[in-house]
Amino acid sequence: MAKITTAIPAQAFEVVRDRIAEILIDELENQVAKFYKEELNAKVHIERFIPFDDSELPIVNVGLARGDFDNQTTIDSDGTYRYNIDCYHSAKSTKDVQGDTLANIRLQTLVGACRAILESSQYIRLNFPPPFIMNRQFENIAIAEPPDKKDTISVVMARLTFTVRVPENVDVTSANLIAGFDTQVKLALTEKGYIYSGDNIPVPPVTDGSVTVNGDAFGSVAPGDTINVPVENTYGDLLGSLIGGKWIIANTRFIDSDGSEKFRPAGETIVCIPFITTIDIEFGDLGDSDIERIIGANQASNFTTNVLTNVATVVYEINTVPTTLPFTLDIGDTFKTTITRTTAIVLSRVVLS
Repeated sequence: MAKITTAIPAQAFEVVRDRIAEILIDELENQVAKFYKEELNAKVHIERFIPFDDSELPIVNVGLARGDFDNQTTIDSDGTYRYNIDCYHSAKSTKDVQGDTLANIRLQTLVGACRAILESSQYIRLNFPPPFIMNRQFENIAIAEPPDKKDTISVVMARLTFTVRVPENVDVTSANLIAGFDTQVKLALTEKGYIYSGDNIPVPPVTDGSVTVNGDAFGSVAPGDTINVPVENTYGDLLGSLIGGKWIIANTRFIDSDGSEKFRPAGETIVCIPFITTIDIEFGDLGDSDIERIIGANQASNFTTNVLTNVATVVYEINTVPTTLPFTLDIGDTFKTTITRTTAIVLSRVVLS
């Protein structure tokens, strides 16, 4: 029968490994953002052993290499852990610099930055409260032999050995309830929650919860109950769906006069302008043989035919340029029609469609 009744927490060497990676991520990103050091724009991995693709470089990989223990007692010991911080970089040759030279220069810049970050006085204890970190130091830097292959891109690698000494405790102690002390536990980002308390502290009553829709009060719900908030249009049709934690009402779909499908945000007013396909021009001025009319176009239309009444000749102009059927009027165009009557004293008419 198992005697350890609580979960075994992460060991010190695991916590330190993750903290090393977290510090490198924060500080390398800061160097790139503030000082534009693109050679430090490296992704940081933990315990990765799958080979890196050239397109992923530059890369930093943090992994545990070895752990030694001393000063052991029945419940704890001092652990000295060695971490490998592997740095990878690459470069292509330019007309001024060979790719292998540039790759090594970039690699050494990245290696130097990693060493400087972790040896900075800001990270004497790697952001842990004292006295958790007993000592931390770099042992060495090793540059790997470049791969023996003829590629258009030069890839190089270096390893920093970083040693951290920390106390390691293996005893898991079950806590006893202490009457008179309580802890408020909140649910997510709300003000609702529970109180874990000792026997002599009464648990406060739980009140009804308020329900709001878009910030407006909708109602309340009793503890343990649920409430359904219907979202519907004026015809009683249910609308919307849950997308990304929000209830979203889809855009309004309509068919334009030219047959095309259009969408507008739900709740937005749609202004419809009738689509005119016919122009009917009357020519009074009885007694005049040659007459013209000028109109302005406020929408686009296509015209292919005309019907002429008491018209001997007709000339069309768009923006002072003569044209013949078929033609297209665009918004803002000026359209001029000039006719010669067949009979001067009879009403004339031009109908375009």
